[in-house]
Amino acid sequence: MLLVLSGWVLVVGQVGRELLPPDDLREAEVAREMLENGNYVVPHLAGLPFVEKPPGFQAMIAMVFLIAGGPSTTAARAVSVALALASLSAVFLLGRRISGARCGGLAATFLAFSSRFCQTAHEVHLDNALTAATAFALLFTWIALESVEDQAKKRAYSSAAFTLALAFLTKGFVGPTLFGAGFIAYLAISGRQKELKHTFSPMPLAAFLIPVVLWLALFAANATPDVIHEFFIDNQIGRFTRGYQSNVRPIYFYLLDVWPAFAPASLLLPLAIAAAWRKRLGVADRAGVFFLAMAITPILILSVSRAKESLYLLPAYPALALLVAWWCDRALAAGGERARIGETFVVTVSTLFAIAVLAASVVLHGEPIMVAAASAVFACALGASLFALRRRNLWSAAVGAATLTATGLSLFYAGPLRAYAFRRPPIRSYLEEVFKIANDREIVLYQPSDMLRGGAGFFRNRTALEVREPEDLLRRLMANPPALCLIQIDEPQGIPLPELKQKADIFGVELREEAYVSIGSRRAFVLLSVVRRQQIAEIKERLGWSPQRP
Repeated sequence: MLLVLSGWVLVVGQVGRELLPPDDLREAEVAREMLENGNYVVPHLAGLPFVEKPPGFQAMIAMVFLIAGGPSTTAARAVSVALALASLSAVFLLGRRISGARCGGLAATFLAFSSRFCQTAHEVHLDNALTAATAFALLFTWIALESVEDQAKKRAYSSAAFTLALAFLTKGFVGPTLFGAGFIAYLAISGRQKELKHTFSPMPLAAFLIPVVLWLALFAANATPDVIHEFFIDNQIGRFTRGYQSNVRPIYFYLLDVWPAFAPASLLLPLAIAAAWRKRLGVADRAGVFFLAMAITPILILSVSRAKESLYLLPAYPALALLVAWWCDRALAAGGERARIGETFVVTVSTLFAIAVLAASVVLHGEPIMVAAASAVFACALGASLFALRRRNLWSAAVGAATLTATGLSLFYAGPLRAYAFRRPPIRSYLEEVFKIANDREIVLYQPSDMLRGGAGFFRNRTALEVREPEDLLRRLMANPPALCLIQIDEPQGIPLPELKQKADIFGVELREEAYVSIGSRRAFVLLSVVRRQQIAEIKERLGWSPQRP
């Protein structure tokens, strides 16, 4: 039941949702251009190399596009959902291996219900792939730690190493670094440093290095020196040491963010941390301190980085979910008055959350059938939870609380509150208006945002090349007169842009506005073409134009 609820909250609300800027559109367009140009080594966006990260996630989407017969919103979303469900499978299998199916079900529930994981599963984002790889690396590493035979250890460590190689191909060095630091911290705390000799044996090293070195070699052979420098220095190292203006945050950012982002399981996190630390030196039950080390170490490392986003902590969520599930499983098994009070608190919080979402959906005029169905499920789940509490059946009460939470989350992502969860407006209709005016002419993007880079190519299924310098733009438009320039204006004043106007005067051309599509009070898409001055003079002469008689 817990697994069904966990999977349901990730799938619900996916159908009928458009790709949103900037992340959804950017990743989908990189995948579409991979499929178009056949280059799966150096990813491109708007026709230019886009090497913020390795191409693993976009390559997966491109493969799905190929199987599906072409790029589509549904295919792109299916990849993210599948990866999120893979993360749930890994934490369930590891929880079941440690303490039975109930612990695995709790771990999957805590992960699926956490606000940041659930929201990211509804986005086309590469951190879904990184989290899945990390979750399976956790599973294989624990199997290796449990194994007694050397060959079994090497096979399990090799599987973990291969999944970490996939993590590298998804987001670079950050995934293996965070995982490796957490593993070393666990070995130091538990006094199991001898395990390192197994991790550095030939099989695990080959499982990690072969995929990583193969891509690095192909990347070095196909990319220019500037692109290689951009990947390693500007992105892999530069993001950590310098960050960029929009995500430079204080060192304590993750220590504060984890509470709302990992909610509702974060309510139980302090108790789980305390219990795991108390048992850190025990031999019989090492799972708690293993999950503690694998969760806390990434938080500390990422806190040192200049670049901080709530999303970046997502690879630590499988360990956090397993940590809380490990503690809850023992607390529920022990029973007693404290466990019953805790379960009553959980049911109360779940009930209040579901009531709040139901009330907001009614106020915002949600679909009556959907609201009615959610209300019926809510009433049944609440009744079952109260009955279970009265009978002191704490496991049934836990399932009831999970049903209440799943009801609220389902209505949240599938109902009118979805617009508040994703505050980025869809831009497809506005771009399609631009495409209708452009017809079949080439579109060139001038200094575009990620929103425009992704949308202008994906929604048209045709690459719109990015141009960054005014001179290059004007030369391209003059060499292909039917071509059009698409610009996003954040403050629609002074069109064309001053720098373009000045360069156009030097080149002896005028910029003509072909379309102006407003997408808000202070934002618009502007479509421009160039006309040579000589052509304008000839047209004026043919029409008999004069300043006195326009």
